[in-house]
Amino acid sequence: MAFIIAVDGPAGSGKSTTCKQVAKALNLAYIDTGAMYRAVTRLALDLRLTEDNQADALLKVASETPLNIDTMQRVFLGGREVTNEIRLPEVNALVSKISARLPIRELLIQKQRQMGSGGRVIADGRDVGTNVFPQANLKIFLVASAAERATRRHAEQQEKGILHSFEETLRDIEQRDKLDSEREHAPLRKASDALEINTDKLSVAEVVAKIVALAKACGFVLEQSAGSKQ
Repeated sequence: MAFIIAVDGPAGSGKSTTCKQVAKALNLAYIDTGAMYRAVTRLALDLRLTEDNQADALLKVASETPLNIDTMQRVFLGGREVTNEIRLPEVNALVSKISARLPIRELLIQKQRQMGSGGRVIADGRDVGTNVFPQANLKIFLVASAAERATRRHAEQQEKGILHSFEETLRDIEQRDKLDSEREHAPLRKASDALEINTDKLSVAEVVAKIVALAKACGFVLEQSAGSKQ
């Protein structure tokens, strides 16, 4: 039986980490919509098509370049793996601008809906519950303070060898919030029927457990594989 969980929230609220673990716990496919916008942003940077007057050229290339995310959440652009490249500071600085363009959003939303069509999926992003999957069985809106989100993002950057100060990371988070919330098309906002979870004082495991419990309360039934049946 099809079942869709939509998880939205600002940058650094824990969406990706949480969704990966919920997907594993409930045997769901995971759609990382943010990674898709980051991949197109990476493409724009690589081809130097970042300016507004180059939007049509970027859309053409993006529509023609295969974008794939495998089961291990590795991201490929035209067959080239860009998993780490889409998390670099230059992508962080530009992704809100690129993702705000309506033609780019329409292109990727079409791909996202195809990925979730008739399936059992969990998807995260900025407008998943409000725009991509408004019919989702369960909608979650994750929030956390800017300082907490910057702390998490800074730790991730250090692990990856990205030399960004905490202050720079906090400014990036605050700027991303402003751009995502104020953009004209599909801005970041909580769906009217979404359940809000503040992750400031919760571990990832606690957030995962909350979402798993909410899914089951909404009628989710864990399907057994043929090999597990007695």
